[in-house]
Amino acid sequence: MITGGFGICFIGKSFPIADHSFVRVDPSHWVFDVSSITPNYKELQEVSLFLAQSGTLDPSLALGLYISIGGAEWQYRGYVSNSQPSEVMPLQWPEQDQPLTVAPGTIQLGVSLEPQAEIVQKEGTKLASRQDFAKRVALDLFRSQACNTTVCTQ
Repeated sequence: MITGGFGICFIGKSFPIADHSFVRVDPSHWVFDVSSITPNYKELQEVSLFLAQSGTLDPSLALGLYISIGGAEWQYRGYVSNSQPSEVMPLQWPEQDQPLTVAPGTIQLGVSLEPQAEIVQKEGTKLASRQDFAKRVALDLFRSQACNTTVCTQ
């Protein structure tokens, strides 16, 4: 249950947007049409999700933030809870195979009320992918340095 509301703010691109600007799909899901901010959604690089007041959520629940482009599957981006009432999250829009015609409802941001235990698992998966990325960058850097000191045969 959510009692005090929530909001978002696209960093550097919008004023705070309260939950009443979202379309409530059901008691635990809300959707926001990103094209109402700008038709060039890739300009929106970060979003802040926040709880409007303390004690807004049941302690066992959290609000998860997701994005969807062109009706594709929802992709998780982060969460807030009573113990973490605000968070700035990179949107990391997925690349499209074909040019996307941006029309109302094409680019969406979703908020979902979920058990905090499930959200924590999603955060672990997100952290693991960040660690894998960091390892690949470090390995590329190591190989690059090795190429600078010897003849590279890659």
